[in-house]
Amino acid sequence: MLKHSAKLGYLAKRTFSVIAAYKNFPLWFFDRLHILPRKKVLYKLRNGINFVAESNTLDCQFISEMFIDKQYTSLPGFEISSTDIIVDCGAHKGIFTTFAAKNAPLGKVISYEASPETYQSLVENLEINGIQNVDHFNSAVRLSDGTVNFYLAEDPGCSMIVPDKDFHHEPGSKGVITVTQVGFESIINGLSKVDFLKMDIEGIEFAILMNCSHSLLQKVKRIALEYHPEFGSLDALIEHLQGIGFQVSSWQERRLLYAWRESD
Repeated sequence: MLKHSAKLGYLAKRTFSVIAAYKNFPLWFFDRLHILPRKKVLYKLRNGINFVAESNTLDCQFISEMFIDKQYTSLPGFEISSTDIIVDCGAHKGIFTTFAAKNAPLGKVISYEASPETYQSLVENLEINGIQNVDHFNSAVRLSDGTVNFYLAEDPGCSMIVPDKDFHHEPGSKGVITVTQVGFESIINGLSKVDFLKMDIEGIEFAILMNCSHSLLQKVKRIALEYHPEFGSLDALIEHLQGIGFQVSSWQERRLLYAWRESD
């Protein structure tokens, strides 16, 4: 009975939050319930931001996670300031990039998205929102520069780097392509500081953060990432980050990790 009441309470709260966030909120409900066919749609938020997206994908969920749940910025101290320098690794269609750019009008966002098709949606979303303080690149982020195999899933939110050419993709997917990759250290080397590092790179976060130069990570003030435990040990990553001066917290239900350095 208590669980049933709690679930009803959550659904009511979610309903009100969606109505409060979206001008065209019926679209969100139809989309989330998978009533709509796969097609291009335009989500209109009440804060004036719009997103070109695809129905019957994870897009509507990603928008809500950012603009309702604020999953990367909800932790105290993780609010984005007007002059922040933000790096977005795994930018998808530019949802967090747009959020960050709007909150840092005097700062800059540097965004990387590996999928060529998804990257074009990112560019389109920046254009329709009139955003100019973003440097964006159609590239994967890994340990070094080069190229890598990239799996194009049916739902773009599930696309990922694959280890070799023998990868067997799921039925209905678009197969495997070769994409450019840029080394994480070269990204950080090119910046005087990083106020906020966001990562959603389908498991590569472990290899990058565990192997990156400690001196380079000294430039990074805050990290918010989605971790993928099938690719590495969360406990080992937490221990590593704590060992080089970060404080760490996690939101395990969302598989999110937050790390930060105390201000001097």
